Amino acid sequence: MKNDIITLEITDITPEGFGVGRLDGKVYFVADTAIGDICDCLVLKELKSHSFAKLVNIKVPSNDRIEPNCAVCKRCGGCAFRHISYDAELKLKQNTVKQAFARIAKMDIRVNETVFDDDERYRNKVQYPFAKGEGGAVFGYYARHSHRIIAHSDCPLQDRIFTDIADYTAKTADKLSIPAYDEESGSGILRHAVMRKNRNGRILYCLVVAKKHKNL
Repeated sequence: MKNDIITLEITDITPEGFGVGRLDGKVYFVADTAIGDICDCLVLKELKSHSFAKLVNIKVPSNDRIEPNCAVCKRCGGCAFRHISYDAELKLKQNTVKQAFARIAKMDIRVNETVFDDDERYRNKVQYPFAKGEGGAVFGYYARHSHRIIAHSDCPLQDRIFTDIADYTAKTADKLSIPAYDEESGSGILRHAVMRKNRNGRILYCLVVAKKHKNL
């Protein structure tokens, strides 16, 4: 029932990062969990086929669990697997592909191991929304299931140049009196910065604005 505290063993993780636990024949999805966790969870929402719950306490931690090296990852919606080892994350991605072929195409295929160069700074594309902060424009990723921006100064998964450019954009916008966009009121100008970096180090930069401004 909603608001009940239940104990689950997490046996799988969805591509979106929700741990999967089962109790009395029902499936529960719980964020911030890892395969092997035994944890207490608060039931948030019940549907006919499944339910959503919130992690309250970890009774027995998974062997895959690690301490995140990001100060805002528990609030930020920019990633979903920062609390597990990178080896475990790669296995999850490998299994996601295998399950997709099995579920959609009804094919049992062999999926090669995921190949990578580094477990950090590998993202080559970002999209940052801007918002009005206490001291001026801020940027970051949305919190999960919301459009509330979690501001940050660096993300371990992406090249530092992206946050440097976004920070320069926010500060320049403040100097030029170009306000960040406010979704609730529909006011403001600066909406998003979209960037992509290629293998040669060249960066494509796209600034999304709500309307024209004399200083743009």
